[in-house]
Amino acid sequence: MIRLSQGLLGILVLAAASCDSGGFGESKIKDLLEPRPLQLDAEQVMLTQAQVDCGVRSELWDAPVSVGDRMVARLTEKGRAAKFTDDVVLTNASVKPYTQVRGQFNLAVFEVVNIKDEPGAKIVDAKVGVYVSHSCFTGALPMMGVRRGDFTPDAPATFRFLEQGGWHLDRIVH
Repeated sequence: MIRLSQGLLGILVLAAASCDSGGFGESKIKDLLEPRPLQLDAEQVMLTQAQVDCGVRSELWDAPVSVGDRMVARLTEKGRAAKFTDDVVLTNASVKPYTQVRGQFNLAVFEVVNIKDEPGAKIVDAKVGVYVSHSCFTGALPMMGVRRGDFTPDAPATFRFLEQGGWHLDRIVH
């Protein structure tokens, strides 16, 4: 009976240790990134073809035209009013269409990929989405991360958090 009690106690201790109990983990990162709009400056977001088509119908951008080796949908004033800041680029089937946003946006944290400790800071790689307030975009648009100096669809975004009387977002790292 004592062995059984010790075994159950051990399982409970392991279970409690695996929970995020106020440490800097995924739930803390969500608490820091999701509840209020954050300023994004020139971040790339990915679109689906259906969202590109809806944007054309809603006059956010023009119908895509061939420009060199890619297709480009020119941004309109309605698109700029929706906080898009660059034309929509459609390259090939292996890369989703993408564009750029700037302004205050709410984020959704899809997955925390890595947390790295630095003195007084945490560097977090996370797959996140950006909520754009328009009927064409019912969910968060995946935000591209930067790898080797270029925005890349499969790279997570990187965030730097500082600890100064509590954790807060310092900046998005490029």
